[in-house]
Amino acid sequence: MLTGISILCRCLGWYPIWLLLLSIGESAAFIPIMGVLLGCSLLSFGCIRWLRLRLLHKKKLAFRLTFLLVIISAVLCTGGCMLLGVETAWSILLSGITIIGTSRNNDAEPDRLFTNNHYIAFLSGTVIATIMLSIAHLSMLYHLTLCVVGVVSAMYFLLRNQFMLRRFVRRRGGNHTDVPQEIERGNLVLVGSMIALLAIIFTFHEPLTALLKQMNEWMIGLIAGCFRLLRRILAVFSNETPLEEAAEEIIEENMELPPTGTSSPFWMLLWIPFIVIVVYIWRIFLSDWIYDIWILLRKLAAKLRKNTSAANDIHHTEDGAYYDTESTVLREKSHRHRQRAWRKALRKWNAMPNHPDKFYAGYRLLLEAPCWQENLLRQADTVQEIRDKWAAYYLPPEALDAITADFHNDRYAENGLPPEAIQDIAKALACIRHTKQINSI
Repeated sequence: MLTGISILCRCLGWYPIWLLLLSIGESAAFIPIMGVLLGCSLLSFGCIRWLRLRLLHKKKLAFRLTFLLVIISAVLCTGGCMLLGVETAWSILLSGITIIGTSRNNDAEPDRLFTNNHYIAFLSGTVIATIMLSIAHLSMLYHLTLCVVGVVSAMYFLLRNQFMLRRFVRRRGGNHTDVPQEIERGNLVLVGSMIALLAIIFTFHEPLTALLKQMNEWMIGLIAGCFRLLRRILAVFSNETPLEEAAEEIIEENMELPPTGTSSPFWMLLWIPFIVIVVYIWRIFLSDWIYDIWILLRKLAAKLRKNTSAANDIHHTEDGAYYDTESTVLREKSHRHRQRAWRKALRKWNAMPNHPDKFYAGYRLLLEAPCWQENLLRQADTVQEIRDKWAAYYLPPEALDAITADFHNDRYAENGLPPEAIQDIAKALACIRHTKQINSI
Protein backbone atom coordinates (compact mmCIF):
# COMPACT_ATOMS: atom_id res chain seq x y z
CA MET A 1 0.00 0.00 0.00
CA LEU A 2 2.77 2.43 0.91
CA THR A 3 4.62 1.64 -2.32
CA GLY A 4 1.47 2.30 -4.35
CA ILE A 5 0.90 5.64 -2.62
CA SER A 6 4.54 6.60 -3.24
CA ILE A 7 4.20 5.77 -6.95
CA LEU A 8 1.00 7.82 -7.19
CA CYS A 9 2.67 10.81 -5.51
CA ARG A 10 5.68 10.46 -7.80
CA CYS A 11 3.47 10.58 -10.89
CA LEU A 12 1.27 13.43 -9.61
CA GLY A 13 4.45 15.40 -8.92
CA TRP A 14 4.54 16.27 -12.62
CA TYR A 15 1.24 18.16 -12.38
CA PRO A 16 2.89 21.66 -12.53
CA ILE A 17 4.57 20.74 -15.84
CA TRP A 18 1.29 19.40 -17.22
CA LEU A 19 -0.60 22.52 -16.15
CA LEU A 20 1.99 24.89 -17.62
CA LEU A 21 2.35 23.14 -20.98
CA LEU A 22 -1.38 22.52 -21.47
CA SER A 23 -2.18 26.14 -20.64
CA ILE A 24 0.45 27.44 -23.06
CA GLY A 25 -0.77 25.04 -25.74
CA GLU A 26 -4.37 26.28 -25.12
CA SER A 27 -5.76 22.78 -24.70
CA ALA A 28 -9.44 22.55 -23.86
CA ALA A 29 -9.84 19.20 -22.10
CA PHE A 30 -7.45 19.64 -19.18
CA ILE A 31 -8.77 16.93 -16.89
CA PRO A 32 -9.08 14.11 -19.51
CA ILE A 33 -5.59 14.85 -20.85
CA MET A 34 -4.11 14.84 -17.35
CA GLY A 35 -5.96 11.59 -16.70
CA VAL A 36 -4.28 10.01 -19.74
CA LEU A 37 -0.86 11.29 -18.64
CA LEU A 38 -1.39 10.00 -15.10
CA GLY A 39 -2.66 6.60 -16.23
CA CYS A 40 0.19 6.05 -18.70
CA SER A 41 2.81 7.18 -16.19
CA LEU A 42 1.41 4.84 -13.50
CA LEU A 43 1.33 1.91 -15.93
CA SER A 44 4.85 2.62 -17.15
CA PHE A 45 6.19 3.13 -13.63
CA GLY A 46 4.65 -0.09 -12.31
CA CYS A 47 5.82 -2.26 -15.21
CA ILE A 48 9.37 -0.90 -15.25
CA ARG A 49 9.73 -1.19 -11.48
CA TRP A 50 8.48 -4.78 -11.50
CA LEU A 51 10.83 -5.62 -14.36
CA ARG A 52 13.89 -4.07 -12.70
CA LEU A 53 13.23 -5.80 -9.40
CA ARG A 54 12.77 -9.15 -11.12
CA LEU A 55 15.97 -8.82 -13.17
CA LEU A 56 18.39 -7.49 -10.58
CA HIS A 57 21.23 -9.72 -11.75
CA LYS A 58 20.58 -9.29 -15.49
CA LYS A 59 21.24 -5.61 -16.01
CA LYS A 60 21.67 -5.69 -19.80
CA LEU A 61 18.38 -7.52 -20.35
CA ALA A 62 16.63 -5.24 -17.85
CA PHE A 63 17.97 -2.14 -19.66
CA ARG A 64 16.76 -3.34 -23.04
CA LEU A 65 13.31 -4.28 -21.81
CA THR A 66 13.06 -1.01 -19.87
CA PHE A 67 13.93 0.98 -22.99
CA LEU A 68 11.27 -0.94 -24.96
CA LEU A 69 8.65 -0.29 -22.27
CA VAL A 70 9.48 3.43 -22.21
CA ILE A 71 9.04 3.66 -25.98
CA ILE A 72 5.71 1.79 -25.90
CA SER A 73 4.38 3.90 -22.99
CA ALA A 74 5.45 7.15 -24.70
CA VAL A 75 3.73 6.12 -27.96
CA LEU A 76 0.51 5.20 -26.14
CA CYS A 77 0.56 8.43 -24.13
CA THR A 78 1.21 10.52 -27.26
CA GLY A 79 -1.63 8.83 -29.10
CA GLY A 80 -4.03 9.39 -26.22
CA CYS A 81 -3.17 13.09 -26.02
CA MET A 82 -3.56 13.53 -29.78
CA LEU A 83 -7.00 11.89 -29.66
CA LEU A 84 -8.06 14.48 -27.07
CA GLY A 85 -7.11 17.38 -29.33
CA VAL A 86 -3.53 18.15 -28.31
CA GLU A 87 -1.15 19.10 -31.09
CA THR A 88 1.48 16.56 -32.10
CA ALA A 89 4.45 18.59 -30.85
CA TRP A 90 2.85 19.27 -27.46
CA SER A 91 1.79 15.60 -27.17
CA ILE A 92 5.33 14.35 -27.80
CA LEU A 93 6.76 16.89 -25.34
CA LEU A 94 4.27 16.01 -22.60
CA SER A 95 4.65 12.26 -23.08
CA GLY A 96 8.44 12.37 -23.22
CA ILE A 97 8.81 14.48 -20.08
CA THR A 98 6.30 12.40 -18.12
CA ILE A 99 7.38 8.88 -19.11
CA ILE A 100 11.14 9.50 -19.05
CA GLY A 101 10.92 11.51 -15.82
CA THR A 102 8.97 8.85 -13.96
CA SER A 103 11.24 6.05 -15.22
CA ARG A 104 14.35 7.38 -13.47
CA ASN A 105 15.34 5.62 -10.23
CA ASN A 106 11.98 3.88 -9.96
CA ASP A 107 13.57 0.73 -8.53
CA ALA A 108 14.51 2.48 -5.27
CA GLU A 109 13.19 1.58 -1.84
CA PRO A 110 9.59 2.67 -1.14
CA ASP A 111 10.68 5.44 1.23
CA ARG A 112 12.97 6.88 -1.48
CA LEU A 113 10.37 7.04 -4.25
CA PHE A 114 8.84 10.31 -3.01
CA THR A 115 11.20 12.13 -0.68
CA ASN A 116 11.26 15.59 0.86
CA ASN A 117 13.04 16.96 -2.20
CA HIS A 118 10.32 15.62 -4.49
CA TYR A 119 7.61 17.20 -2.37
CA ILE A 120 9.42 20.56 -2.16
CA ALA A 121 9.96 20.51 -5.92
CA PHE A 122 6.26 19.75 -6.47
CA LEU A 123 5.11 22.65 -4.27
CA SER A 124 7.66 25.05 -5.77
CA GLY A 125 6.68 24.08 -9.30
CA THR A 126 2.99 24.55 -8.51
CA VAL A 127 3.57 28.03 -7.09
CA ILE A 128 5.84 29.08 -9.98
CA ALA A 129 3.44 27.72 -12.62
CA THR A 130 0.48 29.48 -11.00
CA ILE A 131 2.35 32.81 -10.86
CA MET A 132 3.48 32.51 -14.48
CA LEU A 133 -0.02 31.69 -15.70
CA SER A 134 -1.49 34.53 -13.64
CA ILE A 135 0.93 37.04 -15.16
CA ALA A 136 0.18 35.75 -18.67
CA HIS A 137 -3.60 35.79 -17.99
CA LEU A 138 -3.98 32.12 -18.91
CA SER A 139 -6.28 29.53 -17.36
CA MET A 140 -4.90 28.41 -13.99
CA LEU A 141 -7.54 25.94 -12.72
CA TYR A 142 -7.43 27.09 -9.10
CA HIS A 143 -9.82 24.41 -7.80
CA LEU A 144 -8.04 21.53 -9.55
CA THR A 145 -4.65 22.81 -8.38
CA LEU A 146 -5.81 23.08 -4.78
CA CYS A 147 -7.31 19.59 -4.98
CA VAL A 148 -4.10 18.05 -6.35
CA VAL A 149 -1.93 19.87 -3.80
CA GLY A 150 -4.22 18.73 -0.99
CA VAL A 151 -4.24 15.09 -2.11
CA VAL A 152 -0.47 14.94 -2.62
CA SER A 153 0.16 16.66 0.72
CA ALA A 154 -2.14 14.27 2.59
CA MET A 155 -0.49 11.22 1.01
CA TYR A 156 2.99 12.65 1.60
CA PHE A 157 2.38 13.23 5.31
CA LEU A 158 0.88 9.75 5.62
CA LEU A 159 3.97 8.25 3.96
CA ARG A 160 6.38 10.19 6.14
CA ASN A 161 4.50 9.13 9.25
CA GLN A 162 4.49 5.44 8.38
CA PHE A 163 8.10 5.30 7.19
CA MET A 164 9.26 7.16 10.30
CA LEU A 165 7.36 4.69 12.49
CA ARG A 166 9.00 1.76 10.71
CA ARG A 167 12.42 3.37 11.04
CA PHE A 168 11.97 3.76 14.80
CA VAL A 169 10.84 0.16 15.24
CA ARG A 170 13.56 -1.35 13.04
CA ARG A 171 16.34 0.71 14.58
CA ARG A 172 16.61 -1.82 17.41
CA GLY A 173 14.86 -4.89 16.01
CA GLY A 174 16.65 -5.24 12.67
CA ASN A 175 15.72 -4.41 9.09
CA HIS A 176 13.02 -7.07 8.85
CA THR A 177 11.14 -6.36 12.07
CA ASP A 178 7.46 -5.61 11.51
CA VAL A 179 5.58 -2.86 13.28
CA PRO A 180 3.09 -4.31 15.82
CA GLN A 181 -0.38 -4.30 14.31
CA GLU A 182 -1.98 -2.46 17.22
CA ILE A 183 0.57 0.37 17.05
CA GLU A 184 0.36 0.59 13.27
CA ARG A 185 -3.46 0.54 13.29
CA GLY A 186 -3.68 3.15 16.05
CA ASN A 187 -1.17 5.38 14.31
CA LEU A 188 -3.04 5.10 10.99
CA VAL A 189 -6.34 5.94 12.67
CA LEU A 190 -4.81 8.99 14.35
CA VAL A 191 -3.11 10.35 11.22
CA GLY A 192 -6.04 9.48 8.96
CA SER A 193 -8.50 11.17 11.31
CA MET A 194 -6.44 14.34 11.39
CA ILE A 195 -6.13 14.41 7.59
CA ALA A 196 -9.85 13.66 7.15
CA LEU A 197 -10.80 16.40 9.66
CA LEU A 198 -8.65 18.96 7.86
CA ALA A 199 -10.07 17.85 4.50
CA ILE A 200 -13.66 18.20 5.76
CA ILE A 201 -12.96 21.66 7.21
CA PHE A 202 -11.27 22.77 3.99
CA THR A 203 -13.97 21.35 1.70
CA PHE A 204 -17.04 22.42 3.69
CA HIS A 205 -15.67 25.61 5.26
CA GLU A 206 -18.61 27.76 4.15
CA PRO A 207 -21.46 25.64 5.65
CA LEU A 208 -19.34 24.94 8.74
CA THR A 209 -18.76 28.68 9.25
CA ALA A 210 -22.49 29.34 8.84
CA LEU A 211 -23.31 26.55 11.31
CA LEU A 212 -20.85 27.89 13.89
CA LYS A 213 -22.30 31.38 13.54
CA GLN A 214 -25.80 30.01 14.00
CA MET A 215 -24.70 28.04 17.07
CA ASN A 216 -23.17 31.20 18.47
CA GLU A 217 -26.43 33.09 17.99
CA TRP A 218 -28.41 30.27 19.60
CA MET A 219 -26.11 30.20 22.60
CA ILE A 220 -26.30 33.98 23.03
CA GLY A 221 -30.10 33.83 22.79
CA LEU A 222 -30.25 30.97 25.31
CA ILE A 223 -28.05 32.81 27.83
CA ALA A 224 -30.03 36.03 27.35
CA GLY A 225 -33.32 34.18 27.84
CA CYS A 226 -32.02 32.52 31.05
CA PHE A 227 -31.00 35.89 32.46
CA ARG A 228 -34.37 37.44 31.59
CA LEU A 229 -36.21 34.52 33.16
CA LEU A 230 -34.11 34.76 36.31
CA ARG A 231 -34.73 38.49 36.52
CA ARG A 232 -38.49 38.02 36.19
CA ILE A 233 -38.51 35.28 38.86
CA LEU A 234 -36.59 37.50 41.27
CA ALA A 235 -38.97 40.36 40.54
CA VAL A 236 -41.98 38.14 41.29
CA PHE A 237 -40.58 36.89 44.61
CA SER A 238 -39.63 40.42 45.63
CA ASN A 239 -43.29 41.51 45.06
CA GLU A 240 -42.25 44.11 42.52
CA THR A 241 -44.26 42.60 39.64
CA PRO A 242 -47.39 40.43 39.78
CA LEU A 243 -46.98 36.86 38.51
CA GLU A 244 -49.48 37.27 35.63
CA GLU A 245 -47.80 40.43 34.36
CA ALA A 246 -44.36 38.80 34.55
CA ALA A 247 -45.57 35.80 32.51
CA GLU A 248 -47.11 38.09 29.89
CA GLU A 249 -43.92 40.13 29.66
CA ILE A 250 -41.87 36.95 29.13
CA ILE A 251 -44.19 35.73 26.35
CA GLU A 252 -44.62 39.07 24.58
CA GLU A 253 -41.04 40.25 24.92
CA ASN A 254 -39.12 40.28 21.67
CA MET A 255 -35.80 38.64 22.41
CA GLU A 256 -33.49 40.69 20.25
CA LEU A 257 -29.98 39.40 19.96
CA PRO A 258 -27.13 41.76 20.72
CA PRO A 259 -24.92 42.68 17.79
CA THR A 260 -22.22 40.08 17.30
CA GLY A 261 -19.78 42.41 15.59
CA THR A 262 -17.54 41.59 12.66
CA SER A 263 -14.97 39.34 14.32
CA SER A 264 -13.14 36.65 12.40
CA PRO A 265 -15.20 33.46 11.87
CA PHE A 266 -12.18 31.39 12.89
CA TRP A 267 -13.00 32.26 16.52
CA MET A 268 -15.95 29.91 16.05
CA LEU A 269 -13.47 27.01 15.88
CA LEU A 270 -13.20 27.28 19.67
CA TRP A 271 -16.52 25.44 19.77
CA ILE A 272 -14.85 22.29 18.38
CA PRO A 273 -12.94 21.27 21.55
CA PHE A 274 -16.02 22.13 23.63
CA ILE A 275 -18.17 19.84 21.48
CA VAL A 276 -15.56 17.07 21.62
CA ILE A 277 -15.44 17.23 25.44
CA VAL A 278 -19.24 17.19 25.73
CA VAL A 279 -19.52 14.22 23.35
CA TYR A 280 -16.81 12.32 25.26
CA ILE A 281 -18.51 12.87 28.63
CA TRP A 282 -21.91 11.89 27.32
CA ARG A 283 -20.43 8.79 25.70
CA ILE A 284 -19.07 7.68 29.09
CA PHE A 285 -22.44 8.25 30.74
CA LEU A 286 -24.30 6.46 27.98
CA SER A 287 -21.86 3.54 28.04
CA ASP A 288 -22.53 3.08 31.79
CA TRP A 289 -26.26 3.13 31.20
CA ILE A 290 -25.97 0.68 28.32
CA TYR A 291 -23.86 -1.66 30.47
CA ASP A 292 -26.47 -1.55 33.26
CA ILE A 293 -29.24 -2.28 30.78
CA TRP A 294 -27.19 -5.16 29.37
CA ILE A 295 -26.80 -6.65 32.87
CA LEU A 296 -30.55 -6.36 33.48
CA LEU A 297 -31.29 -8.05 30.16
CA ARG A 298 -28.90 -10.88 31.03
CA LYS A 299 -30.64 -11.32 34.37
CA LEU A 300 -34.02 -11.42 32.70
CA ALA A 301 -32.83 -13.92 30.07
CA ALA A 302 -31.29 -16.13 32.78
CA LYS A 303 -34.52 -16.13 34.76
CA LEU A 304 -36.61 -16.94 31.69
CA ARG A 305 -34.31 -19.80 30.75
CA LYS A 306 -33.89 -20.84 34.39
CA ASN A 307 -30.14 -20.76 33.92
CA THR A 308 -28.81 -20.59 37.45
CA SER A 309 -25.12 -20.55 36.46
CA ALA A 310 -25.53 -17.42 34.35
CA ALA A 311 -27.52 -15.74 37.11
CA ASN A 312 -24.84 -16.64 39.66
CA ASP A 313 -22.14 -15.18 37.40
CA ILE A 314 -24.02 -11.90 37.16
CA HIS A 315 -24.66 -11.91 40.90
CA HIS A 316 -20.95 -12.32 41.60
CA THR A 317 -20.11 -9.34 39.41
CA GLU A 318 -22.43 -7.13 41.42
CA ASP A 319 -20.92 -8.40 44.71
CA GLY A 320 -17.61 -6.89 43.68
CA ALA A 321 -15.71 -10.11 43.05
CA TYR A 322 -13.06 -10.26 40.32
CA TYR A 323 -14.62 -10.30 36.88
CA ASP A 324 -12.49 -10.51 33.75
CA THR A 325 -14.45 -8.18 31.53
CA GLU A 326 -11.99 -8.29 28.64
CA SER A 327 -11.92 -12.08 28.44
CA THR A 328 -15.71 -12.22 28.64
CA VAL A 329 -16.46 -9.55 26.07
CA LEU A 330 -13.75 -10.33 23.52
CA ARG A 331 -14.44 -13.43 21.47
CA GLU A 332 -11.61 -15.94 21.37
CA LYS A 333 -10.15 -16.45 17.92
CA SER A 334 -11.06 -19.73 16.32
CA HIS A 335 -8.51 -22.34 15.26
CA ARG A 336 -9.27 -21.67 11.60
CA HIS A 337 -8.71 -17.95 12.04
CA ARG A 338 -5.38 -18.51 13.81
CA GLN A 339 -4.33 -20.98 11.12
CA ARG A 340 -5.19 -18.51 8.36
CA ALA A 341 -3.23 -15.74 10.09
CA TRP A 342 -0.24 -18.05 10.56
CA ARG A 343 -0.22 -19.06 6.91
CA LYS A 344 -0.32 -15.40 5.91
CA ALA A 345 2.68 -14.74 8.17
CA LEU A 346 4.42 -17.76 6.59
CA ARG A 347 3.94 -16.35 3.08
CA LYS A 348 5.35 -13.05 4.27
CA TRP A 349 8.32 -14.87 5.80
CA ASN A 350 9.01 -16.70 2.54
CA ALA A 351 9.28 -13.34 0.75
CA MET A 352 12.05 -12.16 3.09
CA PRO A 353 15.61 -12.15 1.70
CA ASN A 354 18.06 -14.76 2.96
CA HIS A 355 19.61 -13.30 6.10
CA PRO A 356 20.46 -14.62 9.58
CA ASP A 357 17.48 -12.65 10.89
CA LYS A 358 15.25 -14.74 8.66
CA PHE A 359 16.27 -17.91 10.52
CA TYR A 360 15.25 -16.51 13.90
CA ALA A 361 12.10 -14.95 12.50
CA GLY A 362 11.22 -18.38 11.14
CA TYR A 363 11.90 -20.00 14.51
CA ARG A 364 9.54 -17.52 16.23
CA LEU A 365 6.96 -18.31 13.57
CA LEU A 366 7.47 -22.01 14.28
CA LEU A 367 6.69 -21.48 17.97
CA GLU A 368 3.47 -19.60 17.05
CA ALA A 369 2.16 -22.40 14.82
CA PRO A 370 -1.49 -23.27 15.57
CA CYS A 371 -0.76 -27.00 15.62
CA TRP A 372 0.86 -26.80 19.07
CA GLN A 373 -1.37 -27.96 21.88
CA GLU A 374 -2.40 -25.34 24.41
CA ASN A 375 0.02 -24.83 27.32
CA LEU A 376 2.49 -27.28 25.80
CA LEU A 377 5.21 -24.68 25.20
CA ARG A 378 6.48 -22.46 28.01
CA GLN A 379 8.51 -19.28 28.02
CA ALA A 380 11.44 -20.95 29.82
CA ASP A 381 11.73 -23.88 27.37
CA THR A 382 15.07 -24.30 25.63
CA VAL A 383 15.37 -25.25 21.98
CA GLN A 384 16.26 -28.80 23.00
CA GLU A 385 13.17 -29.06 25.21
CA ILE A 386 11.02 -27.73 22.37
CA ARG A 387 12.53 -30.36 20.07
CA ASP A 388 11.84 -33.12 22.64
CA LYS A 389 8.20 -32.03 23.04
CA TRP A 390 7.75 -32.08 19.30
CA ALA A 391 9.26 -35.56 19.03
CA ALA A 392 6.97 -36.82 21.81
CA TYR A 393 3.66 -35.53 20.44
CA TYR A 394 4.03 -34.90 16.69
CA LEU A 395 5.12 -36.54 13.48
CA PRO A 396 7.67 -36.80 12.06
CA PRO A 397 9.74 -36.78 15.26
CA GLU A 398 12.92 -35.61 13.54
CA ALA A 399 11.35 -32.48 11.97
CA LEU A 400 13.12 -30.07 14.38
CA ASP A 401 16.47 -31.87 14.63
CA ALA A 402 18.24 -29.86 11.93
CA ILE A 403 17.11 -26.42 13.07
CA THR A 404 17.92 -27.30 16.70
CA ALA A 405 21.46 -28.17 15.64
CA ASP A 406 21.71 -24.95 13.63
CA PHE A 407 20.49 -22.94 16.61
CA HIS A 408 23.06 -24.52 18.92
CA ASN A 409 25.81 -24.05 16.36
CA ASP A 410 25.14 -20.30 16.15
CA ARG A 411 24.10 -19.31 19.67
CA TYR A 412 26.11 -21.62 21.88
CA ALA A 413 29.07 -22.85 19.81
CA GLU A 414 29.34 -19.36 18.19
CA ASN A 415 30.32 -20.87 14.85
CA GLY A 416 27.63 -19.00 12.97
CA LEU A 417 24.68 -20.35 11.04
CA PRO A 418 25.52 -22.98 8.42
CA PRO A 419 24.67 -22.18 4.78
CA GLU A 420 21.74 -24.59 4.80
CA ALA A 421 20.11 -23.05 7.92
CA ILE A 422 17.48 -21.15 5.91
CA GLN A 423 16.59 -24.31 3.99
CA ASP A 424 16.31 -26.28 7.25
CA ILE A 425 13.91 -23.77 8.83
CA ALA A 426 11.90 -23.64 5.58
CA LYS A 427 11.54 -27.43 5.59
CA ALA A 428 10.49 -27.41 9.25
CA LEU A 429 7.84 -24.73 8.62
CA ALA A 430 6.54 -26.62 5.58
CA CYS A 431 6.28 -29.75 7.72
CA ILE A 432 4.50 -27.92 10.55
CA ARG A 433 2.04 -26.39 8.12
CA HIS A 434 0.51 -29.80 7.40
CA THR A 435 0.86 -31.21 10.93
CA LYS A 436 -2.12 -32.01 13.16
CA GLN A 437 -2.27 -33.07 16.78
CA ILE A 438 -1.79 -36.83 17.23
CA ASN A 439 -1.77 -37.20 21.02
CA SER A 440 -3.40 -35.42 23.90
CA ILE A 441 -1.65 -34.51 27.09
